[in-house]
Amino acid sequence: MYKISMCVYCIITMSLETNDSFFDYGVSEWLTDPGLAFDAFLDGYRFNRRRLRSSSFAIYKGMFERLRAWAQQQEKTLFDLDAAELEHFLGGRGLSMQTRHRYLLLFSNLFEHLAQLRAASTRVTPVPGANPARVLLL
Repeated sequence: MYKISMCVYCIITMSLETNDSFFDYGVSEWLTDPGLAFDAFLDGYRFNRRRLRSSSFAIYKGMFERLRAWAQQQEKTLFDLDAAELEHFLGGRGLSMQTRHRYLLLFSNLFEHLAQLRAASTRVTPVPGANPARVLLL
């Protein structure tokens, strides 16, 4: 059992270090288990190939979970959110400007990733300016 666990650990570590798509989740996985897909997103290569500290991981996970819960209350998926809805979510949180900016930076990367996934699954080029977080950042 030790050898099998060690091999799995090696594969996981190598995948993350070599930017492999081992942890990529498609649209259907983001719809059925967004929490797990987001964990893989954070564990991946989206942050300049730097590994996140566990404290940063926990903060980003909390930010994501708040958005996901809010979207679910609105009967929306992450793929459905637009800039006005994201503004409504952020505006209702009473965030400082610095914290709001952190949310938008994280969500900008997230929505870019989701747009690429949707484009790949539908074979349609993403619409420029459709990233709701980027719209709010500008």
